[in-house]
Amino acid sequence: MTGYLVKRAGQMVLTLFLIISLTFFLVQAQPGDYATFYALNPDLPAEVREQIKASFGLDKPLWEQYLIHMKNTVTGNFGVSFGHFPRPVIEVLAERIPRTAVLFLTATATSFYIGFFLGKAIAWRRGG
Repeated sequence: MTGYLVKRAGQMVLTLFLIISLTFFLVQAQPGDYATFYALNPDLPAEVREQIKASFGLDKPLWEQYLIHMKNTVTGNFGVSFGHFPRPVIEVLAERIPRTAVLFLTATATSFYIGFFLGKAIAWRRGG
């Protein structure tokens, strides 16, 4: 049993690693960069755009950006929210988690009870 749990935990870690890596490389494959999306002003001076790139670490090589991304993901440092600037993403998530949990638990309980009673009714009338 312990071997099975260790194997499954290893599979979870590998899957999480692959998903984080795939997400990073898909975002990097998009045209443009964060500085372009962040600035949104086409008349922004080149110096300011370079400062934004440096603040996001976009002036570093791709492998270094990848390592920084992995470290930040593992440590829970998700950076600053673009939509709620300058609030950290973790604050925005923490603010919304209680409502999300209520929705999740309500939907799960409702699905369980409906499925349980429908399954019970169908099993009761089996063959009849």
